[in-house]
Amino acid sequence: MASARVRIAAHFLPWARWWPIWFLLGLSVLVGAATANAPVVAWLVIAATAGIVLVQMPVDAWVWAAVLLSVGSRLAVATGMVPQIVNFLHFPLALGAALVAAVNRGDVQARLRSKLALGLTGLLAVSLGSWVANGGEMIRPILAWLVFAEPFLLVYAILKIRGGPRGRRRLLSLLMTLAFIQLPLAVWQFRTLGLGDPVQGTFVGLGAGAHVAGAVALLGTMVLVARVASRGSRSGLPVLLLGGSALAIVSFLADAKQAFAAFLAGAMYLVWTSGFYGRGKFLLLPVLVLGGAALATSSFPAFGQIFNVRLLHEGASGKISAYGIISGGGLTPRTLLGLGPGNSVSRVSLMGVESYVKPQSPVSLLGLTPAPATQEILALAQSNWLIASSSAWSGISSWLGLFGDLGLVGVAVYLWLCVHIWRALGRVRTWQSQAARASLVMAALLGGIYSWLEEPGFTMVVALLVGLALIPSHDGYSTTHRPARP
Repeated sequence: MASARVRIAAHFLPWARWWPIWFLLGLSVLVGAATANAPVVAWLVIAATAGIVLVQMPVDAWVWAAVLLSVGSRLAVATGMVPQIVNFLHFPLALGAALVAAVNRGDVQARLRSKLALGLTGLLAVSLGSWVANGGEMIRPILAWLVFAEPFLLVYAILKIRGGPRGRRRLLSLLMTLAFIQLPLAVWQFRTLGLGDPVQGTFVGLGAGAHVAGAVALLGTMVLVARVASRGSRSGLPVLLLGGSALAIVSFLADAKQAFAAFLAGAMYLVWTSGFYGRGKFLLLPVLVLGGAALATSSFPAFGQIFNVRLLHEGASGKISAYGIISGGGLTPRTLLGLGPGNSVSRVSLMGVESYVKPQSPVSLLGLTPAPATQEILALAQSNWLIASSSAWSGISSWLGLFGDLGLVGVAVYLWLCVHIWRALGRVRTWQSQAARASLVMAALLGGIYSWLEEPGFTMVVALLVGLALIPSHDGYSTTHRPARP
């Protein structure tokens, strides 16, 4: 009897080894049948299967999936082959990456990780406290927290990737691929659709897609500028400069003036703190940056608005008026916890405004309604042509949204998280950390111009750059890295 069982097992063992193939074939049949009869069920099956697979994967797989979807999902949705819900899957993926990282053991950057965990918990507590104090739909505090916390969740997850130089190179390759893929798409969109808003790179269909595509490409330029400015790098200088200049073209084709202005500030900070300055050769890069700006404004006259001081002064009235509406004209008790999550000008606040949400978007299913303060701030554009002419002059910005939703306490917690990341980057003295700090300068300025700190396509790439700069050079404990001497 036993020998018969052995023969049967020996007969089926070769087939059992191929169980993943049989599983995928069966799943394909199930999905194929469901696609024809119940498309929603088909996508639920695919999502459930992907979730089961991801649970078994390391942290870096979660990170890659979250970043790729945040940048490339809209291009996939534009093909009509995937549903709109895919545009929002990066949120659970970023949260899942942080949770998987939290249960994994590791001593790398343990102090920073504990600070991030404390700050993220505090930000959630503030969001819930503001909701309790002000009221609103139950989903608002979770959405507000997730939108503002997502990049920090990704940085927390990346700190658990112990790949050493190899892991850093992989993340850098991902970042540069996402930046460079914007270039051919932007050129093709320019040739077929024209300059400006139609040039959206991978962010097809996004309202601010042109600006985001330009910003992501400029983050790639920032990396290349940091590589040029590093003390240990002099080889391949023409190639690096050519690549950076090519990526900057995307912002010109997309008319991404906001992104370009913030990039200039970040690039100047990068130059000032780079090895060029210490060696007395810091004049080269400022000349290149300012020369590029002059060339851009002469070739694209609209970019001259960046240096129009009078226009900037008049345009600031939109932000000042919005602040007055949110704060009530002065320091009041509601400025501590804000008006409540989604009750000012954050992205969550705009989810209840019909003109900001597409009818086919899953967001419309949430049934959110605009708050009175949101409606009053948006109405400013009806009485002022300048505010209505550009998002840069409107009453919408991430810093105002954070302050309006969560008050001074929420802003303080958010800045506390940023300060700890900034200090950690200062201790890691590499060209990657210099590029990461410059990108944070760029992000901080953009957050005051519009809702850039809540735009995953931009913030997730910034978080990727910050995270790869904080990965230690060797597996094991974090060390301080100093630039190599030539």
